[in-house]
Amino acid sequence: PGSYLVISHGLTQEPLDQVVEEYQQAGLTGVTTRAREAILRFFDGLELVEPGLVSLPGWRPTTTACDPTWFASQYNRFPTWVLCGVGHKP
Repeated sequence: PGSYLVISHGLTQEPLDQVVEEYQQAGLTGVTTRAREAILRFFDGLELVEPGLVSLPGWRPTTTACDPTWFASQYNRFPTWVLCGVGHKP
């Protein structure tokens, strides 16, 4: 109880799937994409911290711990390719 799980994960989408395929053709293994529902299952039994499982630049983009302008500049780079979330074990 009280622990947190932080996940960022590639979302199954054609542009990212093409990158994964190129990695695999180059002999690099261990790269996997998943559908949103499959990523959400990693948080079973945990409480999702707001804003939940969202695209990377959408997770607390105005926090003082980082430069929000960097996230804004990256949004067009991967608007939905990478999802991230934080789960809390009650």
